[in-house]
Amino acid sequence: MNPQLQARFRQDLVIIPISEKGKTTKRYLIKNPASGETFEFGEEEYFLCCAVDGITPPTQIIEDFQARFSTALSPEDFQQFVRQISSLGLVETLDQHDPNLSASQVQSPPPDRSFELNWSLFNPAHLFNLSSRLFRPWNYALKVGVWVLFPLLAIALFTLWKNRLLLWQDTVLLLEPKPFILQFIKNLLILNFTTKLLQGTVGYYQGATVQEFGITLGFGFLPFFYINKSEFWKLQRHKQVWIFGTPLIYRLFLIASGILIWHAMRGTGTQLAASSLTLAHASFTSLLIVGNPFWPSDGYGWMINFFHLPATSLQRAFRIWGMMLNRRRLPPLLTLKGRIGLVMYAAIAVLFWTVFFGYSATLLAASLQRNFRGSGVILFLSILPLFCLWCAWLTAKFGVKPQPASEQSFTAEEILSTPSSVRELRPPSSSPQTTYIPFRQEPQYLARPKTRLSRPFKSFLILFLIAGCIALLFLPYQYHTGGEIQLIAPQKQEIQAEIEGYVRQVKFQGGDGTWIEKGSVIAVMEAADIQNSFNTTQEAIKGQQALFLKQQANLAKLIAEPRPEVVEVAQEQLAVAQKQLNVSLKQLETQKVQAEASARRATRFRELWQEGVVSQQQWEDEQRQADIDLANQVTTEEAIGTARQRLNEAQANLNLVLSGTNPKDIEAARQEIEVTRANISRLEQELSYLGTQIQSSQLFMPFRGKLTTAYLDRKIGTYLEKGDTFAIAESGDFIRGEVSVPEFQVDEISLNGQVFVKLLAYPKQTLTGSVVSIEPSAVTTTYGQVVKVVVELPNSENILKSGMTGYAKIQGRTMPVIMAFSRALLRFVLVEVWSWFP
Repeated sequence: MNPQLQARFRQDLVIIPISEKGKTTKRYLIKNPASGETFEFGEEEYFLCCAVDGITPPTQIIEDFQARFSTALSPEDFQQFVRQISSLGLVETLDQHDPNLSASQVQSPPPDRSFELNWSLFNPAHLFNLSSRLFRPWNYALKVGVWVLFPLLAIALFTLWKNRLLLWQDTVLLLEPKPFILQFIKNLLILNFTTKLLQGTVGYYQGATVQEFGITLGFGFLPFFYINKSEFWKLQRHKQVWIFGTPLIYRLFLIASGILIWHAMRGTGTQLAASSLTLAHASFTSLLIVGNPFWPSDGYGWMINFFHLPATSLQRAFRIWGMMLNRRRLPPLLTLKGRIGLVMYAAIAVLFWTVFFGYSATLLAASLQRNFRGSGVILFLSILPLFCLWCAWLTAKFGVKPQPASEQSFTAEEILSTPSSVRELRPPSSSPQTTYIPFRQEPQYLARPKTRLSRPFKSFLILFLIAGCIALLFLPYQYHTGGEIQLIAPQKQEIQAEIEGYVRQVKFQGGDGTWIEKGSVIAVMEAADIQNSFNTTQEAIKGQQALFLKQQANLAKLIAEPRPEVVEVAQEQLAVAQKQLNVSLKQLETQKVQAEASARRATRFRELWQEGVVSQQQWEDEQRQADIDLANQVTTEEAIGTARQRLNEAQANLNLVLSGTNPKDIEAARQEIEVTRANISRLEQELSYLGTQIQSSQLFMPFRGKLTTAYLDRKIGTYLEKGDTFAIAESGDFIRGEVSVPEFQVDEISLNGQVFVKLLAYPKQTLTGSVVSIEPSAVTTTYGQVVKVVVELPNSENILKSGMTGYAKIQGRTMPVIMAFSRALLRFVLVEVWSWFP
């Protein structure tokens, strides 16, 4: 009995018959809706495709073909043809049937090589159900965030390129002194765990159920978390794109945010910059592993769904390589472009993994040897055989084995290029030439439970939450500037003698731990000469003050002149002179008019005389009268000059009378007063100095503390020169510390500002102090430019020791929440982005 084929020509293919004018034969265009590929067949090839129905045995198909086309067809040729259409993805198996899904809805998963050596921990269905419900209201916001990721990633990469030297410096200085490999593996595990949680949540939201969460050994030795992804492949392509793209988006977001946080926080001196940098490194490395399309990973799943490629593209590429290495003939229906693409795809995959594993092995060996010395070498030599055994085991289990060309059996493994357990079909169509478009029905497991909230109330609740979040951003927030702090030695001060003399009295023994208040007198020195000078200076000041009063009275007498009656006579003389001047001015105006009239009359008579109208005598009389009037005008002008002189003399006389005493005399009196005032000021300054000297004879405690010098009573009667040390005082209530504040946060610091400190020795206790001083210049540290700020902290219990370290926050101004938490972003835009533009 002839065996039946356990596969058939796919029923979901789109078939378009094409007829040409003048030809009786037809051609058929067959499109694969899953991959988007289109193939052209003639009538003979199309007849054989339709005959492969899973029921008719191969021998019957060969007989029907020979009877229809009168062409011989050998079993070997038929077998080769079936293999070709199978390699093109045009054949499906008949071992399982599901009436609810079509082949276009079921994407064949690639061979999953990550679930080897795994241990299932629990069923995460309820966990992913809960998490998907929590993230469902933020669905659109998260999708918008995906589009925001592209410019964010571009900005991060550009920032990284602009600061590549700083990145290398921080990598060497911050990461090398620590066991970087352990921190790196820790970040990989945390990243892997959170990625699986996010992917499972997105998968459940898209309609798939994840029923297995466990641990697997990646590469044969490295433990990782995994989830069962078998249900993902039953979803539609656009849903699979989101599911498999979630780990990639998450890692890209961590890379971008890690770089930007590192750049923003590298000057603070905290571990946040180093942690962000290592997280970006781990995210990039894991993206190379799970995000590349050169093995069955999330990146491969996203690629085949986004570009509508066959699920077995990677396996087909390596099968082409196997056929080429075994010198087998490639499928004739495979185009040259398709052959080149598959060959290049497999070659790039092999090259990538060779370089990646070679570089990773070198880096791992160097890191283990640097951090763990001989133990690290032994650990690497133990890991290497495990990795080699894991590779050999995967090759033996999943490797492609070439089939002999002479084999005659027609099994499903020989026909299909994908595992038979992953192709699920709908019932066959009634006519093989009918174009079939699958009906996409939403599966029952995608049904969501109905919400109990009414739609208006739910909308109001969402708007209320959004408004609350916006209002929260504008609430007042007390901003604090932070930095590392290191306590310095307690304040000490030498109590020195400010005058020369003998110590007459000592009020504290010293060296006994007695607490002394600030300003307390601890010793008194003898100052008889200074007291005598002080009294003499006081008497001299009194004499100078009496002389000062006498000189002021003399100046007032000089200023009181002249007498009123003399001023009155001078004023009357000035008035008379002014009156005479006014009369002369009026007379001059009259004579000017008369002289001008006489001159015009004489000129007119001269013209009449020349014409013979008047006699020469008349003209001469008029000319004589004009000369007289002109002479009178000149006389009046001279009189006006004389009147003006008299007026000036009267005014000068009045001014002289009004000036009174000679100004030189007054000025001399005033200078005498200034001399006396200067003498008084000099004596007062001398008196003040002598008073200070008298006060300096008493030695005071500069601050609250204790005297460390013992047996001070033995110094009574000793003579101290100016500047000699009497005792040493030490502050006990306060201790100072230096805070390294990043240069970009100095604008929020002010003197006497409040400071909050937490020391590593006392993490549960918050110390409160104040800013004492701010250094005028910045200093360079390994993590950037900082400004040293000196703060003072209470130490009444004497528990704070010099050298202790911790973190300090200096209180700044109050600002909205959004402004407080966006300062780094604003600084990045205003400085870093601004520097990018020419």
